[in-house]
Amino acid sequence: MSVAALSLYRPVWESRGQRVAGPDEDVLTLAVAAARPLAEQHPVARVVLLTSAPDVLEGFGTGVVARALGLGDAAPVELRIGGADAALGVLLEAAAGTLVVGVDLAPGSAAAGAALMADGGGILLSEAGSVHGSLPMRVRHAGAQLAAVYGDGRVERELATAPLVERLRGEGTTYVVGASPSEAKRLGAAPLPVPTRGPAGVFFALAALGSGDAAEGAARLVALDAASGRAADVSTTSVEVLRDERPGVPVAERPSITQPVEIPFSMPAYARAFEAKIGLIAATCECGATSFPPRQLCLECGETERTTPTPLARTGEVYTYVKVHVPIPGIAGPYGLAIVSVDDTTVRVLAQVADVGAREARIGERGQLVLRRVAVREGVPDYGYAFRSDVDAVEERKSA
Repeated sequence: MSVAALSLYRPVWESRGQRVAGPDEDVLTLAVAAARPLAEQHPVARVVLLTSAPDVLEGFGTGVVARALGLGDAAPVELRIGGADAALGVLLEAAAGTLVVGVDLAPGSAAAGAALMADGGGILLSEAGSVHGSLPMRVRHAGAQLAAVYGDGRVERELATAPLVERLRGEGTTYVVGASPSEAKRLGAAPLPVPTRGPAGVFFALAALGSGDAAEGAARLVALDAASGRAADVSTTSVEVLRDERPGVPVAERPSITQPVEIPFSMPAYARAFEAKIGLIAATCECGATSFPPRQLCLECGETERTTPTPLARTGEVYTYVKVHVPIPGIAGPYGLAIVSVDDTTVRVLAQVADVGAREARIGERGQLVLRRVAVREGVPDYGYAFRSDVDAVEERKSA
């Protein structure tokens, strides 16, 4: 099996050189952020999403992922729990047309990666061995906020990582995911520029191997998770890598919820709006008028039931903008609110402005509509779209 293309995403919020998710981001939105660029360019038959710590165990929004990727209700979306070794295992076993996504949400290592699998071309992967053991260095029980950590790196190295790497290393250069760069060197492996030790790290490692950051020729990639590991032989040919890794914005500028409150939720209203809201689907009448949210009654010609569903573009520009400083119960603030003129249509949508920190958007500014968690209503994640400017906030500050 081979990796035809890769896509990488890291949140903009930065604390002490490490990335953390925003208040409107979770496992699902990070997965869509990484996978959407590939789904826009390639046909996708199936999606497999891996994370070591899902934030929603029951009622995870697989349907949200499918609609947000433009796949409708036909393509299956599967959620799996596992670390770096599990991610490499899925990549080795996935059929052509499968979109594999790995997400890490832990503070300091928030990241996501996606890979589109094919029968040939790109980065070739072949199984090179696996070891399944048990060394519970980190244990987090259901409902617990923090994991119980056995914080002795020497024990982990001597009882788990060192024996695993020794058994799984190849004759050529061996690279390790699931250990820090310094630990990889100590184990006799070559380090890779990987921001996380979890499942997303495998995709960053493959991107490095496929973009000239590693030695040319065949390599052995070893993915570790506690006392388990998996190895693959990787041909380091070039591959398309799409990156969304903007310069970091100080986490002190990240909006926060100052008034926690239970926001009411209506399941019938959720169901009615789901397809249009998550898929960004408008209605276009035979007369040419477009409405969003979609209406059966055309306000231009007055006819009914003469409309067809029309997917909206995910790009546009700010028509007008305001910064909301008054705290809203249950909503992270302060936040920007924009009316966005969507490309190729007369539709304008109201959306929060994401990832700008203290900076304010400007009228005429271009950007993308990206899936975000707009609220949690009676425990149910409520997803919608935010406007993410094309302007690099950090670079703009430097040039100001």
